[in-house]
Amino acid sequence: MPTDRALPLHHATETCHVEGRPRGWSARILYLLRPDGSAVRFDPLLSYMMAHPTRSSTWQDQTARAVGLLWDFKIQVGDAILARAVRENRNPQNLLLQEFAFSLLHGTTQVFPDVTGLYWPANSKARVEEFIKSIEVLSDWMLSESQGETERRQMPALDTMKSNPLILADYLIWSRIRRISMLQHLNKQPKHRDKHSVVELGRPSPVHKDEPVNFFPPSHAEKLLWDGHRRKNNVDPANPFFDYNLRDQMIVLLDGWGGLRRSDGLHLWCQDVVEEPGKPGSALVVINHPSEATVEYVEHVTRKLKHGSRTVALQEMYGILPRNTVTRGAYHAGFKGMDLNRQKQAFVYWLDEGAAQLFWTLYHGYLRYVRQPIMARRMALGGYNHPFLFVSEKPDSSGLPGAPYSERAQENNHNAAVRRIGLPLSKADGTTTHGLRHLYGHTLMKWGVPAQIIQKGLHHRHFLSQVPYTIPDRKSVSDALTSARKRSLGEAPEVPALGHESSRELLKLQRIIIGKSVNDQI
Repeated sequence: MPTDRALPLHHATETCHVEGRPRGWSARILYLLRPDGSAVRFDPLLSYMMAHPTRSSTWQDQTARAVGLLWDFKIQVGDAILARAVRENRNPQNLLLQEFAFSLLHGTTQVFPDVTGLYWPANSKARVEEFIKSIEVLSDWMLSESQGETERRQMPALDTMKSNPLILADYLIWSRIRRISMLQHLNKQPKHRDKHSVVELGRPSPVHKDEPVNFFPPSHAEKLLWDGHRRKNNVDPANPFFDYNLRDQMIVLLDGWGGLRRSDGLHLWCQDVVEEPGKPGSALVVINHPSEATVEYVEHVTRKLKHGSRTVALQEMYGILPRNTVTRGAYHAGFKGMDLNRQKQAFVYWLDEGAAQLFWTLYHGYLRYVRQPIMARRMALGGYNHPFLFVSEKPDSSGLPGAPYSERAQENNHNAAVRRIGLPLSKADGTTTHGLRHLYGHTLMKWGVPAQIIQKGLHHRHFLSQVPYTIPDRKSVSDALTSARKRSLGEAPEVPALGHESSRELLKLQRIIIGKSVNDQI
């Protein structure tokens, strides 16, 4: 029956560690099923993943899924396409690629029951592009790896693949030799049209019907801190630190008031937060490369003070790996990369001093009342120790609390907090975890901060990377034009609302947490 996601019919995948690869690295293995039910591992894909060991698990999964869907399509409708190609005197390989892309885009359930048996839903053009691009890049790689055999490549017959699924690799390589492109005209009109292109999905619409809003609503930023992460039950009414989920409040501050990506904070060690020199009571947060930054540590056996990378320190002190080097699972945390100094470090640049002061207060309360008791329980139950600042309060799959806070758990808690304050959860509304980082860039843009400073605040390595974070919304454009008109008429324009006046609310929240009255003069 129809579903909102194409289900695998003649392929299966699993993740497993590959011998000869570092501990923690795993690959998505693809198995192609023959009509008789036997399975063949698609080794070219495994070799491809091993050749790109730093790519994410998402990249692995998408590539395996794309190839698997192509195989499903071939098994289900390959015979019909071959008969049609003979009937119409057409190239069957080209026709297969055309119909595959067309079926991904439009689905196969326009007529029910689905005569193909695939029951694929329709997909957005962007999603189809991702699938097709994954297949084409894999095909390019396989072609580059078989240059010595290129001359001997013959166009494989579709009807031979069922008995030998590995012929699919030859088919993909052949498509690249023939310069068949499945992505022509998808993004822009090429200067020289490829006469061998076989797939046409139409030109992208030059006009967006709906104006994208991808930064968190400024008017609800403090509500996310104040109401979104308030605990339902205070286990100790006398201690205001138990009124809030301090861990997720700190992450909101790092992302919304410090401009970090959603997973950057998950790599923080407890020692990465210090008091800002010359600013008592304010936090200086140091972002270290999770595997390459140098750290001072005590060697486990000799108890001598040593210097080494975080990879070495984690292995010698705790027997674990950096979170970015583990491919998948709850322990994995992505690290996209950022503009780092020679010490492989960067610093959080707070939007205002109130955020730095609040973070410093939350940091001490979190360590004392949350993390320390949790880690004590973990160690008492035989769990491994670790230096990561943010930990899970709930038991993990092994029944132990205190595991490094996972991306999935952080996202789920953020989503619950957004709904708790009455906002819809969507990328278009800017309410996903990444919307807070966009709010940081949007705020700096509204303040008139130079683009070079915005680049540093967002830790972008390339100057133009900050552009998507600083595109003004409709109101910002309208306000700017109104101010420009008033200046041209000699009138004094009103000072535009910054949209992120957080200092007063943050300081109020800080005073509540440290026990002072809400009515104290600020």
